[in-house]
Amino acid sequence: MTPAELIDFKDWPKVEKFVKERISMQYEDLRNLMQERGFNLLAVAGLCDLVSGLSVSLYKPAVTTKRIVTCGKRKQVDLGTGDLFKLLLEAYYPWQKGERRKRKSDIIYKFVRNPLAHSLGMGKKSDRSIEAAKCKKDKGNNEVAWTKASRTNNMTKLSFASAGPCSSSRHESCPA
Repeated sequence: MTPAELIDFKDWPKVEKFVKERISMQYEDLRNLMQERGFNLLAVAGLCDLVSGLSVSLYKPAVTTKRIVTCGKRKQVDLGTGDLFKLLLEAYYPWQKGERRKRKSDIIYKFVRNPLAHSLGMGKKSDRSIEAAKCKKDKGNNEVAWTKASRTNNMTKLSFASAGPCSSSRHESCPA
């Protein structure tokens, strides 16, 4: 199922055209990539790019400014692209009940999205790295979902479920 098939955009023809022409194509590419062995970091980077693009092109949060302190003075500024990325995940990622949405969105942004987008998968310290693994979610579900993002022993581990086999020998367990 593509994003254009998930939501009825008939009341917003420009959005419908954008989703059909731009988003669905990228989603399908990522979905096909996720079913292949390997390509884990490329798939994670693609998912983060898709969320980033959606967060600045279609997503409009209720509050669009934040208060910051600069040189001892408070001022209102527009939300940055990182803020929008995290807010989009908080609001629309299919979190489980009781999950700490804000904290996990911050972790994905800080330890996954930014290092992949800006420093070849390395954090500010060169001893940090990112590991990504694809694991089977269940036999009847071809949809992709991130299931875990955590930082342990200076390594950011991101696990996500797909229809394909687990392709990392270093990944301890495949989430159900």
